[in-house]
Parts: sequence; C-alpha cells; structure tokens
Amino acid sequence: MRHFLLAATALVAIAGATRAGPAMAANLLGNPSFETGTLSGWTRTTGFGAVSDGSLPGHIAAHDGIWEYVDGNGTTILAQTVTDIVGTTYTIGAWEMDVFGGDTLAMIFNGAQVFSTGALPDQTGTWTFYSATVVGTGSDTIAFSMAVPVGVMLMDDTSMTAADVPEPASMALLGAGLLGLGWVRRRRA
Repeated sequence: MRHFLLAATALVAIAGATRAGPAMAANLLGNPSFETGTLSGWTRTTGFGAVSDGSLPGHIAAHDGIWEYVDGNGTTILAQTVTDIVGTTYTIGAWEMDVFGGDTLAMIFNGAQVFSTGALPDQTGTWTFYSATVVGTGSDTIAFSMAVPVGVMLMDDTSMTAADVPEPASMALLGAGLLGLGWVRRRRA
C-alpha cells in the first residue's frame, strides 16, 4: 500500500507539472499597441501612415485599447531595434485588418523577410493575427511592412515575445515526480 501511495504522489507531481502553463513572456517591443497616441519607439522608414483613435477610417475601433496604426496608398515600414537573448526563439506578430482588400503585411527580421500575407481579401470588421518565429542574436531589428495599393490597412498589438518556456516550478515538480517514480521502482527491485 505504501508503494502505491508513493507512486500515486509521484504521478500527481508529474501531472501538476504538465498542467502548469508556460511563464508569461514579456513583450520586447516598445509602444506595441500605439497607446501613447504617437509612434514613439518606432522608426517609420517609408510611407506616411498615422496613429488613429478609431476616427479613421470609417470609425473602426482598435483591436485593443484606443489607438491603432492606419496606413493607406503606398508602402510603410515601421521598425524597432530590441535587445534580446542570443539563441532564444521569439515569436513576432501583429493584429491586422485590410479594408477593401489587396494589401500585404510582411514581417522583417534584421533585413530579411520572415513572413508575408500576400494580397489579402477584404477583412473590414475582422482583425486577424499573423506571426513568425525568429531566433535572437542579442540585438535585432523587427519591422512591419504594409503595402497598401488601394484602401486602408490597420495594425495593432504588435509583439515580440520569447517562445513558451515551462516555469521553473513546473520543471521542479516534474523532476520531483520522476525521482519519486525512480525511488519506488528501486524499492520494488
């Protein structure tokens, strides 16, 4: 009976470790949702888009918060350089809405395109999340390129976060559970 209780305890520890969620990753981008009401933190290398409080175009509300980036008639590139951890996998992403269709959102990492939507359909009223996975080099430039030949493209809630990593406490529980199972198995032998 004692061995059964020890084995059950070990299994509960393993189950707890696997159910525990990943640690919340911090967003490395500054002003990722444009909630300052400005482009602070961003460098606009081309284009002329602007931050809007939903008054442009057609009073479309931001994905989250009050402010969003709005672009039309041309190509705009918004970029930031961030400090990250060498060798760590990151997810870069943004919420986007294409009004009228035909526009393209691309993600650029250190000058190389890592994702492109291609020409989008009309998404008026629907926000869509797009992302790409990259590996940090210590200091990286992340850029979002919006090619808008006609209509308007909106972007909000940009992000660069470390890929999901188990919490240290979860790993400790998993280790304790495995040690417990090993001990029970050894006692039986």
